Amino acid sequence: MKISTFPRTLSSTAIIASLMFLVSPALPVVAGPPDPLTNVSNATGMSSEPAAIADASGAIHVAWADNPGSDDTTRQQVFYARSADGGSTFDSATRISVGVDNDVRPREIRIAVAPSGVVVVAWWAVVDEGADRDFLTAFVARSTNGGATFTPAVATSLRFRDRITAPKEGYSNTTSLAVALGDGGETFLLATVQDYFHGFNVYFARSSDGLAFSDPERVSDYTLTIPRAGSCGLAVLPSGEIVGFWSEALGDFVDEVKTIYRVSSTDGGRSFGNPVRVAKAQGVVGSVLSMDTGLAMLAQTQRGPRSKGVIKFFRSSDDGSSFPARAKVGSSPAYVHAHQNSVAANAAGVVAIAWPANSSKPGPAEGIYVTVSRDGGRTFDTAQLVVAGLFIDPPAVTVGPDGSVGVVYASSVTTLTAQEVLFRRVE
Repeated sequence: MKISTFPRTLSSTAIIASLMFLVSPALPVVAGPPDPLTNVSNATGMSSEPAAIADASGAIHVAWADNPGSDDTTRQQVFYARSADGGSTFDSATRISVGVDNDVRPREIRIAVAPSGVVVVAWWAVVDEGADRDFLTAFVARSTNGGATFTPAVATSLRFRDRITAPKEGYSNTTSLAVALGDGGETFLLATVQDYFHGFNVYFARSSDGLAFSDPERVSDYTLTIPRAGSCGLAVLPSGEIVGFWSEALGDFVDEVKTIYRVSSTDGGRSFGNPVRVAKAQGVVGSVLSMDTGLAMLAQTQRGPRSKGVIKFFRSSDDGSSFPARAKVGSSPAYVHAHQNSVAANAAGVVAIAWPANSSKPGPAEGIYVTVSRDGGRTFDTAQLVVAGLFIDPPAVTVGPDGSVGVVYASSVTTLTAQEVLFRRVE
């Protein structure tokens, strides 16, 4: 079965027919383990596009799109909440997109943290400037005090004309967005965007303060319909070197996406070398992360149109030039839309990966799966079904400094406006 890399949509009848999860009223405090499920969004309206990360202190940071009190699913704002007790409770949601969220719907929300206490949330939104001029724009909201407060969100320099391709042509806009931070909180963005008819390239932008961004630098060089740039990932190495990766697409299906390219900058993102093909890794790039043991990559592969999609965790000892070590962590009959918050790791080498399995075809039971490694990604436990159902949005996963694992997801419901963002501990 061919696995399409087309973006997920809100019109899928399979998704709309999914299960509803209810959060029980609070009960008196009694001795025993904490409730494994916490409602983070806690609002009427459609809560979606969750991203999450745990910092070195154990605080859990969650960002998502929402439209509290409204049945309108075409307009949303970006919200943020933080937990200081491992996910048992979360602060009240804070709207961090004020000033840039009028008549837009945020998507591909990403979150990153730095040791300095900087928290950055990034997302795409299409801005209508009138006269049939729509621009896909990356926005950023930044906190310098661990998420206690955020500076006003800003539009970055990543701004591109939207809807270049006519729908009747059969092509789909498969954008990608990744954010990484320097030790001092410098913000780096890598994005795959459609910048010519039927074609995609990868662009980089940087900021020292999260307010003013450099002009976008195109780090790929595609000019044809095929090949074109696919999904991307970004990381900052301990040396300060910035490394970006993307998949090269020869079509719209996972089995047509194999080759991965790497670019790097040793001057803080002011310039990049030429793209180099990555050895011993292939597939749709989901996430790239810098670990104490080296660079790692999460990707989905498919050998052929009749094969299952396989989710793999690759490890590199040469800063991403090659990834000779790999582990198969799971499979899915559909494209899992993995992104940078689909995998998390702590300093002790605990690695967790989460993904959805959505398909009416034979395969794994439908729902959200999580797998955990306790040896730096060399081996993984058998993936466990954490939540059953069909899910529009891919989940995010967190790993605390104590090795605790949590998954953040938008609930599977029969009505989109009843959708909530939930945090669940993974035992």
